[in-house]
Amino acid sequence: EIIKRCEFLLIDAPAVISKDGVVPLAVADEVILVVNPELSSIVDALKTKILTEVVGGHVLGTIVNRVDPDKSEVIAKKMEKVLGVKVIGIIPEDANVRRAAASRAPIVIKFPDSIASKAIKKIASDLIGVAYTEDAAQAKPREGFIERFSKALFKKKSEK
Repeated sequence: EIIKRCEFLLIDAPAVISKDGVVPLAVADEVILVVNPELSSIVDALKTKILTEVVGGHVLGTIVNRVDPDKSEVIAKKMEKVLGVKVIGIIPEDANVRRAAASRAPIVIKFPDSIASKAIKKIASDLIGVAYTEDAAQAKPREGFIERFSKALFKKKSEK
């Protein structure tokens, strides 16, 4: 039912080889690996890539999270070599991510002008084939499903 109501459906699946991790990989049209530049995360991403291929899925690429901006090109090249898929985006390290998490709000809502938010918006724009400009990102768009869903999901108990 939900697939009929949206053009894109993103599922944040665990990087664990379990029933909860395998089912989304098996039914997804495409899989995007999100990896931190740390050995344990890279190993998990590689396992997920292999498992995706075993169940007949397709890995579109990878997004590298929490990257030192001065090392982004080097890290992207290393990730492409190790994982064997294209890096489709890099999200720089940003202290605002922790602040947003502490507030139980997505960073793109809590800190929309932060460097991580801008990177996420650019990646999203690239994925749907729309040119990203900061001017367009700063224009106040009509509140969409994601914004309404995020507000409902992260609403404080006192507001309910």
